[in-house]
Amino acid sequence: MSDSARRRGSDRADAQRRANRIRAFRAELDALMSAGAVSLTAEQRESIARHHELLLQRLAAEHDVDRTVAAGQLSLGMQVASFFAAMALTAAVYSLVARFWGRLDLPLQATLLCAFPLAALAGVELAAQRERTLYISSIFALTAYGTYWLAIFVLGELLNVPIPAAALWGGTLFGLALALPYGFRVVLGVALVAFLLALSGSVFQAAGVPWTAAIEFPEPLTAAAFLLLIMAPRFGAIHRSFAGVTRAVAFSVGFLGLLLLSSAGPASLLPTPARVSELIYQGVILLASTTALTVGIRRRWRETVYLAAGALTVFLLGRFVDWFWDAVPRFVFFLLLAGTAFAWLLTLRRLRTRLVAGETP
Repeated sequence: MSDSARRRGSDRADAQRRANRIRAFRAELDALMSAGAVSLTAEQRESIARHHELLLQRLAAEHDVDRTVAAGQLSLGMQVASFFAAMALTAAVYSLVARFWGRLDLPLQATLLCAFPLAALAGVELAAQRERTLYISSIFALTAYGTYWLAIFVLGELLNVPIPAAALWGGTLFGLALALPYGFRVVLGVALVAFLLALSGSVFQAAGVPWTAAIEFPEPLTAAAFLLLIMAPRFGAIHRSFAGVTRAVAFSVGFLGLLLLSSAGPASLLPTPARVSELIYQGVILLASTTALTVGIRRRWRETVYLAAGALTVFLLGRFVDWFWDAVPRFVFFLLLAGTAFAWLLTLRRLRTRLVAGETP
């Protein structure tokens, strides 16, 4: 775990935001002067430009920030390339395992499976000490995490034993140990999903039921997802972007569970008839999505607004089909659907206007 890497990642994010503000200020100042809304002397403009240029040079030298829009687009492309490189490297390890595995004995197989994530973990730290952007480190981090899960599943097959809940807890701890010091958001997101599965699976395991029942009966998983929101501020204190990642995972898993329970009553653990359970969870998801949408708009949580609006849209579409598909002629159904979609579009447009207005200083 590298404290310097953590500080470097957080400092670079702050430096990039400062560079973005400078770029936006320059564009707006040019627009204001062209419109005649403000006037500056040549000396004043030169002084501002010189100050900003020196500041950008320092930020670029210390944190390798993107000084232009084109550079920012290239950085995004580098992030995508890093992700695919990590996936390709993990796939290469898997292909290597599949090709030569039968020629090795069990102790050597287990040793190699453990060595892959450890070697990638060493690559994370070595790369982090030599680069500021952590692109290469992120490749090694995703490879380390991917080969960890590869080792878990392959060892389960080799030993012919089901994957225990302890493996999920191990994956959670390993993912957090990778993500928190360096600011790796994708790794954190996967680790949080593993945490939710481990927590809900352990509840079933404590009751004498295999942990895989957490997928078949998603109520504990759904409850754990919404409880995860409590941890968002704590993760955000470590790295600013982690709060959004935590909320995205919590609402994604939570709303997915509620959507399933609102349509599949037999998957509920409630001591009620399946239809009653569905009606209960239909009310719950309606309340949860509208509440999340309201809170997300007020607090300017874009990921929350998008997920809540998406969940509410899918829920309403499902109910619309249940209510009207067999009750009215098909052309009437599609006309009603088009009208409802248009009304929902206008509602989302107003919500978007409020969200943008709330972000305007």
